[in-house]
Amino acid sequence: MQEQTLEIPAQIGWEYGVLVIKGEVQIDGQTFTQDELAKFEPIQTASRLRIHAQAGSHIMLLGGEPLPHPTLIWWNFVADHQTALEKAVADWNSGHPRFGNINISGTTFTRLIAPKISAKIG
Repeated sequence: MQEQTLEIPAQIGWEYGVLVIKGEVQIDGQTFTQDELAKFEPIQTASRLRIHAQAGSHIMLLGGEPLPHPTLIWWNFVADHQTALEKAVADWNSGHPRFGNINISGTTFTRLIAPKISAKIG
């Protein structure tokens, strides 16, 4: 990709994020580089997201309606309350089938142990 400015139509009421996979982008005068996430608050008026990307940059655009409740994040888990997070940690660490089998023949993938939640989150 050549250096360019992207203008993407934005849906009113939606939240957006831009994850920089590779390279560097500027959004609203702020620079974001590889592995950084730029978050846009819910769009209140008809608008376009304006992203200036340096040559060779790769980005992932995320977006959608905001969730109607607070969101808690712990390690690789997302839930709307702490009890659900604690259950996810316990299920993951015990190899519960709801997370599937990641130990795939011919790969080096192994299940990492999730850290225990030691305090109230959120």
